[in-house]
Amino acid sequence: MEETTPIALEIARLKELPLSGIRDKYLETFGEAAAPSSNKEGLWRRIAFHLQQQRYGGFSQEAKGILAEEMSKIKPSDRPRRRGKTNIQSGRDKRIPMAGTILIRKYKKQEIEVKVLDVGFEYQNKVFSTLSAVAKEITGSHWNGMKFFNL
Repeated sequence: MEETTPIALEIARLKELPLSGIRDKYLETFGEAAAPSSNKEGLWRRIAFHLQQQRYGGFSQEAKGILAEEMSKIKPSDRPRRRGKTNIQSGRDKRIPMAGTILIRKYKKQEIEVKVLDVGFEYQNKVFSTLSAVAKEITGSHWNGMKFFNL
């Protein structure tokens, strides 16, 4: 794209590209192929940030210094996890209620009750490792367990 193209228009056009086009632009922008990923949005954001940084400049030295100083104050154990929804201490998904809780859901005019265990879930005296497995037992087809039980 030409240097006179407004950056916002260039970024908007970039977002309309198929994943293969974004991968090509990534290679052009960074000089290396993107890691194998189907995360079109993530690649687009990285390229967009880089284009803006090139056009308008990056963080000032003062801002970089402030960021470095603030980051040095944080111990690695204090930093929040960037991915997943598990509790760092217990390794348990924070969305799942504590053991002993009964999840109740109406499905096809029947009230479904599932007991949360320390490890797994109990439904009709059977233990399942995931809520998705419970939902499949109930419905006969695959469901995201979290969505099925509105968690």
